[in-house]
Amino acid sequence: MQHNFELEGYILGFGSSIKVLKPASLRRRIYEQMRDATEFYEKQLPTRELEASLLKLKWRGYAILENLYTAREVRRIQSLIWRSTTDEKRFSRNGQLFTVRSVLKEIPHLKPLLFNYNLCRLVSSFGSGYFLTKAIYFNKPPQSNWFMAWHQDVPVNVKEKIEAEGFHGWTNKNGLISVCPPVSYLQSAFTVRIHLDDTDVQNGALKVIPKAFTEVLTAEQIAEARENIEHKTCRVNQGGAQLMTRLRCMPPPEVKARSTVE
Repeated sequence: MQHNFELEGYILGFGSSIKVLKPASLRRRIYEQMRDATEFYEKQLPTRELEASLLKLKWRGYAILENLYTAREVRRIQSLIWRSTTDEKRFSRNGQLFTVRSVLKEIPHLKPLLFNYNLCRLVSSFGSGYFLTKAIYFNKPPQSNWFMAWHQDVPVNVKEKIEAEGFHGWTNKNGLISVCPPVSYLQSAFTVRIHLDDTDVQNGALKVIPKAFTEVLTAEQIAEARENIEHKTCRVNQGGAQLMTRLRCMPPPEVKARSTVE
C-alpha cells in the first residue's frame, strides 16, 4: 500500500467531524493536531493575568507568567536549538550545551518561535519603542555552576562603542560589546526569562529580593537588603516565564539541570 499524502491532508481538514480507524499514524496525527490546537487557545495570555503581572513587576521587581508557551512550542524551540548547535567548532559541548550568548544572532530562525502571540502581547503591554538588547541561552548541567555574588543585571549589549553621556564600564568580550547605561534606561527596561524546563528549589529556581529597586545599588546596600528583606524562590514550570526588572537583586541559581532563554 502506498502512502497517499494528498488524501491524508484532505482527511485532516475535516478536523473533529470524522473518525479514523486506520492507519494508527493518521489517528495519532489527528489527535496531536486537536490537542495542540486546544492547548493554543487554553494558553492565550488572559488580560487580567497580564495586568496583574505588570503590577507585581512594578512593586516587587518580578512576576511569574505560567503557560506563555505551549508544549509544542517548547519542543520546537528545544529542537531548533539542538539541531543548530551541533557544530563543535562554534559551540562548545561538554555532555550538555552550556551557554549560547547572542543566541538570536547565532540562531536567527529562533526569533519567530520565541516571539509567539503571548510574548508579543506581553512586550506591547509596556508601550512602544522597546527593542531587544540581549538574548542568552543557558542549558546548565550540575557541573556547570559558578560562584557569583548577589547582584543587579546592569550591563546591556550594543552593536558598537560610541561614547555618550551616562554610558560607562565598556567591555568587549570576543566581539560582544557591553556597557552600563544610565539608570533612567534601566528603570524602564525588563527581562523575560523563558523556561524550557521545570525549575524549583532543587533545580535552578532563581532567588530574588522582592522589591522594585529604582537605583543601582552599592555592595553595602545589596548586603543590607539581603539582611532586611526575606528572599523569595521563584518556581516556574516548563513553558512559563519569569518577568524581571533590570534593577532586581538576585544571586545565580543552584542547578541540577535546567534550560532557559533570557
